[in-house]
Order: sequence, then C-alpha cells, then structure tokens
Amino acid sequence: MSDAVFDYNKVATVSTQLQNANTDLVTHLANLQNTVTAMLSSGGGLYMEQSSPALHDAYAHFTVTLQNAMNNIGNFAQQFEKIKGGLADFDSGTQKAVIAAGQKQ
Repeated sequence: MSDAVFDYNKVATVSTQLQNANTDLVTHLANLQNTVTAMLSSGGGLYMEQSSPALHDAYAHFTVTLQNAMNNIGNFAQQFEKIKGGLADFDSGTQKAVIAAGQKQ
C-alpha cells in the first residue's frame, strides 16, 4: 500500500500560484501581441507591405498557441483544487460515518 499525505494549505498555495501565473502570462502575451502588431504597422518600425501582414498573422497564431498552453496551467490549478475539495469531503464524510456507526452500538 502506498503512503499518502495531504497538506491542504500547500495545495491551495500551489493552486493560487498556478492561477496567478496563468493570468499574468496570458495578460503579458496579449500585451506583447499588441506591441508586435504596432511594430508591424505602417510607421511602427518594421513595416513591409507584403511581409508585415504575414509576420503579424504568424505571430498572432503563435500567441494563441501560447495562450492555450498558459490556460492549461490554470486547468492544473483547478484540478488540484478539485482534488483538495474531494479529499476534504472524503475526510469529513468518513468522520461522520465513524461517529454515526459508534452511536449505533
């Protein structure tokens, strides 16, 4: 049988860190997308009539791919929170069942 140790505070801390990282990174990626879009526009510093739209589209696709990956960080945070909640419910339910069984004797 394997050992199991649960520290609800540590799980909550890590979940919060993951969720904050998700929010911060997605926001930062959106800001970078805006910066690149501005740079690739006429007068933005790197404008070429044919290449700039292609570069913009490629970078936009890249940004969406990264944002999807960053959102998966948030999914892990949610998963850890669900595990924590499930364990807390199991612990509470077990306690109630044990108390109820002891009172029936």
